[in-house]
This record gives sequence, structure tokens and C-alpha cells, in this order.
Amino acid sequence: MAQGLLILALVLTVVLAFNFFTIKAFKLPDAKRKKYRQITLVVYGFLMLSIGLIFLKSGENPFSGWFYVLYGIGFPAVSWMEYRNKKNS
Repeated sequence: MAQGLLILALVLTVVLAFNFFTIKAFKLPDAKRKKYRQITLVVYGFLMLSIGLIFLKSGENPFSGWFYVLYGIGFPAVSWMEYRNKKNS
């Protein structure tokens, strides 16, 4: 029971910290928000790519591994293409 309460406290702390940073992010100027958004999307894509490569190396579930790899490559690529199109417009 103590372990469950510890996990609950940890999850609530993480959610509160995420909420705090989200509120701070919405108060930033629009240009800075877009820059942070793009950096976050690229980091998230590389995280998905690394998880996919780990799945592929372990050989446990290759379908999920390829899904994560494609998602990890596609997510930053689409973000970059969107940024490039907005910059040219």
C-alpha cells in the first residue's frame, strides 16, 4: 500500500510540474513559443526513434519497433517541412 501511495504522489507531482510549465509557456511571446514547440517536437521524435531502435534490437516486437522508428523519423520531418513552408510564406 505504501508503494502505491508513493507512485500516486510521484504521478501527481509530475502532473503539477507539467501544469506549472504549461502555464508559464502560454505566457511567453508567440515567437518564443513556436521555437520551443519545434525543439520539443524534434526531441520527442528522436525519443520515439530511439525507443523503436531498442524494440528492433531486442527482437521482441518488430511491428511496434518499425512503427516507432517511422513515427520518430516522420514527426521531426513533418515539423521541419511545416516550419519551412511558414518561413517561405
